[in-house]
Amino acid sequence: MIRLLPIALLLACGPASEDTAWVTSTETTTSSSTTLAETEPPGLDISSDLRAIRNLRDVPSLAAAIVSPTEVLATGANGKRRDGESTKVTWEDAYHLGSVTKVFTAMLVARLADAGSIRWDHAIRDTFPNADPAWEGVTIEMLLRHEGGTTGSIPETHDDLWYDLFVAGDTDVMAARADLAAGLLATPTTQDPGLPVYSNAGYILVGAILEAELDTSWEALLQAEVLDPLELWGCGFGPPQMPTPDDQPWGHQDAGGVLVSMDPTDPYAANPPAIGPAGTLHCPMVDWGRFTQAHLIAANGDTTFLSTDSATRLQTSNGTEFTAGMGWVEGQPWANGPALAMSGSNTMWFATMWIAPGIDRAYVTATNAGNINATLATNDAVLLALELGL
Repeated sequence: MIRLLPIALLLACGPASEDTAWVTSTETTTSSSTTLAETEPPGLDISSDLRAIRNLRDVPSLAAAIVSPTEVLATGANGKRRDGESTKVTWEDAYHLGSVTKVFTAMLVARLADAGSIRWDHAIRDTFPNADPAWEGVTIEMLLRHEGGTTGSIPETHDDLWYDLFVAGDTDVMAARADLAAGLLATPTTQDPGLPVYSNAGYILVGAILEAELDTSWEALLQAEVLDPLELWGCGFGPPQMPTPDDQPWGHQDAGGVLVSMDPTDPYAANPPAIGPAGTLHCPMVDWGRFTQAHLIAANGDTTFLSTDSATRLQTSNGTEFTAGMGWVEGQPWANGPALAMSGSNTMWFATMWIAPGIDRAYVTATNAGNINATLATNDAVLLALELGL
């Protein structure tokens, strides 16, 4: 019997929302020795299996992919790009990943550290020497582990800075991140450094540090160091809308129990672009799945994309509690060991990822709604994959 148990509650990138990851089984599942028929991606088509979940949870659409270290085993998509309209989603459509972007940002830092462009122990005050003394000793790695003393909610503690991000829009994201960093660092930490508190602000600070040190935007760095090397050509920033907004799913806001589709060209259809390192990435399921392969390959000792040191840092629990981006969930029976779980939402989309090196599998799934049904639908999709033996 597979049981569902909540293991963590993470604040979303946007205000008034939550990200949730779930334990998906209390049983031990081993990798199947059966070789699936060799196909080009999307592998085994599970679209029809996703239809039942989408109908049960009443979400506009649901997409998923399952990968091993060497191939995309299965993928599928079912539903509509916009609620109430007729255009169906395809397996190639992109979905907003919300806070799952943090896992990509952590990977970016690992790549830069391996190249000698930045250090894991690079301190905030190495870049921003005028920061309040309370920030002394806080490093990039601490920020990635949500242990850097940054606020758990920018809108609640620094509403003026949050408002400024919206005003800045996409005109100069590097300047907007630098301004946010200056504003945050001018005041003491909101909690003691070393205390795990989930924080979007910490990841924005990481982006601002990288930009100041390397004179290149976080977006360009991620493209050059992660997206391009892994050939994730369908990934991008903000709501998906390429080649036109009508060619991709739209996010849906829950308005009193009614899902309202959000035009991706509307600035309020997403968080401000400057929040990028904490949560603005979108990807098709197959591209996202291929990103998770880099983790699986590294976990098997291959140093082609990540050094052993970086892989260990990215894939080791901090021993206290679940922390997004770098902390792994320990003791998952179904996964034969630790697993990296991450969920993300900007309140209009919901995405969930599990990476389980112990069974050489990763599961990614997303929907274009951000309500509780979206959370349940993505969890059900992972359960489906486990039940199918994928």
